[in-house]
Amino acid sequence: MPSGTMSGGDVLELIGQIDRLPTPPVVFSQINRVLTNPQASAYDVAKILAEDPGTSARVLRMANSAYYGLSQPVVSVRQAVVTLGMEAIRSLVLSSSMGDAFKNADLDDEYQDNFWRHSLATASAARVLHGFKLSDQVMRGGEEGFSAGLLHDIGKMILVWQLPEMYARVSSHHDFGVVDDQHVEREVMGVTHGEIGGYLAGRWNLPEALCQAISHHHDLDVPDGENNRLAKVVHVADYLAHWTMDSRPVNQKVVPIMNWDVAAEFGVHEESLADVCSLVMAEFGRSEIFLEMLKG
Repeated sequence: MPSGTMSGGDVLELIGQIDRLPTPPVVFSQINRVLTNPQASAYDVAKILAEDPGTSARVLRMANSAYYGLSQPVVSVRQAVVTLGMEAIRSLVLSSSMGDAFKNADLDDEYQDNFWRHSLATASAARVLHGFKLSDQVMRGGEEGFSAGLLHDIGKMILVWQLPEMYARVSSHHDFGVVDDQHVEREVMGVTHGEIGGYLAGRWNLPEALCQAISHHHDLDVPDGENNRLAKVVHVADYLAHWTMDSRPVNQKVVPIMNWDVAAEFGVHEESLADVCSLVMAEFGRSEIFLEMLKG
């Protein structure tokens, strides 16, 4: 590990040189490429999945799980694509792929469990925000938000796994755990876990909106438009996930800074926080089967 002060660009360059930087399985890259084509059909996606029996089996298992609650069993991958929709299939394949991409990570089991639980809780909160109305049932959907929520902290995984000495400098800082992690990371490394994750997402050729949401889910430094909206979804979902999953008393919870004006755009206010978090917890409970794929 190089010594001395490094710039954010230096850190990203260092990450780019890591030989063991995880790559998503070929099936995810292929499906991601197909789904960017507006002319793609369920047949095109099913054909790719058919070439990967392991992923196909996991997709079928998820399609028939209580999470989706379909009235009729799904017996083929093509039927799963038609029934659930291509974006839902992308979420399923992404979850499966993340488990595969990090299965050889030399990390403490408890750390990985906590990491994926928070990631899934954030993804679940993003789904809640997609159709949030306290008076109505939570709408399914928001698959792009789910994917962004699942990957929003992936830069932390890279930092802990591939740059442990750098992470030790961050985690030993006197403000670590007191203020937002990104502020300590910026001071120590010149770059944040969001930017590291966004860099990795770019190497994986993920959609630009997803890369921007991962990079800027804390600072929201994204031009107005659809990319900005996805970053806002993850910003609010991350806060809700921390608040929901932290079982400590309110005055002891450690949560990121929330932009409440942004939260209000989704109908989330401090007064309704307990009700919103109840929805997030319920959605997370229904989604826990995803953890099996994430943890390999």
